[in-house]
Amino acid sequence: MKKWYILFFYIILFLPIPKLFAQPDDFNFSAGGEERFRIEFRNNFDFNKDADDKGYLAFQRLRINSKLTYKKTLTLFVEGMDLREFCDGIKKTGQADEFDLNQAYLEYKNSLARIKIGRQELSYGDERII
Repeated sequence: MKKWYILFFYIILFLPIPKLFAQPDDFNFSAGGEERFRIEFRNNFDFNKDADDKGYLAFQRLRINSKLTYKKTLTLFVEGMDLREFCDGIKKTGQADEFDLNQAYLEYKNSLARIKIGRQELSYGDERII
């Protein structure tokens, strides 16, 4: 729960920046998120009748992000992710992770170059497994 306070502090910290330092049209702030829920029902999935492996696994992923852009050339992006796992009748798989920083980068772009520095997701080609 402590990490949620950090996220709210971040949002409160960056909201007044457009009013303090620039014209109203210079800054653009946006915030968003994504929540996914997946459930798997299993009944004898290892073909061993002696093992009691009947039940379900449920996985939840929550992402919260915010982006601050200055004159469409400088962008600050921060995203946090929380993973939860629920089960009944089957042991957990260990895929849970408390709220943590997923991406945080600073990007500068103009007509000649684009530079992105920080922690970011990398995608190649069709974004399939390499």
